[in-house]
Amino acid sequence: MSNMRSYSKLKYVNKDDNIEILYEFPILWSGWECDYKGYVARHKNKTVLILSTHGTKYFADEIELEVKIAAYEQAIKATKKALEMLK
Repeated sequence: MSNMRSYSKLKYVNKDDNIEILYEFPILWSGWECDYKGYVARHKNKTVLILSTHGTKYFADEIELEVKIAAYEQAIKATKKALEMLK
């Protein structure tokens, strides 16, 4: 299940964009050491979500966080099953 947009459709964050970070949070990737932070930020008087791909930040939408939460929940479920099997 992947709702990730193709790289060509991403709206990348430029260094000239006047961004005010409001909140930084971890992004967990199974088997991936990069792109481990997400940001809720202020940009042009709007609250926006910023994620990164291969180290380049881009403006994201809420669906991407919903997909991440579903993956986190599945990983927790699988880990709990493994733990139960050891008892």
